Amino acid sequence: MLKVLILWVLCLIFHKKTVIWFRYEIELIFELSAFIMNPNFRFCSIKKTVYICTQKTKPYCNTVKQHQMKKESKSKTLSESKVEKYYRCYRNENDDEKKWNLLRDAVSEIVDDFIAKHSGKIYQSSIKSVFRMCDSNTRWPVFSTLAYLCDLSKNAFVSGFKYAYTCGRYFDNDDIREMLYDYTMKDFLTTADEKKFYKSLSETVKIYRGCSPKEYSDSCFGFSWTTDRATAEFFAFRDNSNDGAVYSMDVYKDELSVIIGGIEYEVLFDVERYGNESLSLVTDKPTRYYDEYKLHNV
Repeated sequence: MLKVLILWVLCLIFHKKTVIWFRYEIELIFELSAFIMNPNFRFCSIKKTVYICTQKTKPYCNTVKQHQMKKESKSKTLSESKVEKYYRCYRNENDDEKKWNLLRDAVSEIVDDFIAKHSGKIYQSSIKSVFRMCDSNTRWPVFSTLAYLCDLSKNAFVSGFKYAYTCGRYFDNDDIREMLYDYTMKDFLTTADEKKFYKSLSETVKIYRGCSPKEYSDSCFGFSWTTDRATAEFFAFRDNSNDGAVYSMDVYKDELSVIIGGIEYEVLFDVERYGNESLSLVTDKPTRYYDEYKLHNV
């Protein structure tokens, strides 16, 4: 027994990096004991004996290591990501500041994950893939961040912009203005119907926006306008809103920033850039146009 203990101590001295777990140490003792029982055993070969025993027990040691690594990896996988936490908590969170923090963290994680997987020029197929992780709240913040940080191809930017804008929320006028600075409206005519629609427009176009009177008094109009009055009335008076209004203005069609085809042709127009001299109130009450829109579209 004394010999076994001495050998065990020597083993720790010579191979303490290898002897990690108690179970492994016990296994090593059994191996050493087997050598001691051997009639040909010599103390002069003790270091060699320890080496042989540790080599024989290394597979067991490696198995334990692999098991622990798998366990840690599984634990990390099961831990909740910021995106998952956002989807779980956002709708039920009543505190506005906490909601914004959840949204910001989710957007940051989506963007970081995308940038880690993509480098160089970003093409249309790649920008489409990132939207699979987004909902209406995160689409625009994610796209606008990627447009700022990444080198997007023209097709990637145009398709991403149109999708994020039409299916997203939380827009910032300054962001949109800066993003569209190097593009013309014709860059966004990506379908045959959009090109046909643009060609059918006269040089001067009447556009409408449904909004609140406060938006007019603050002179802080959004970018979304439409060439269809009925659509504008719907957005102004939907949900039985009593404080809506429809405004219109005449603009040159080349001053339009974007045309997006769909049920109606939405146009993006920067009132701040071109001025609102021709802006006028159309109606502050629903008219027959509102009833017609609801009849055919709701």
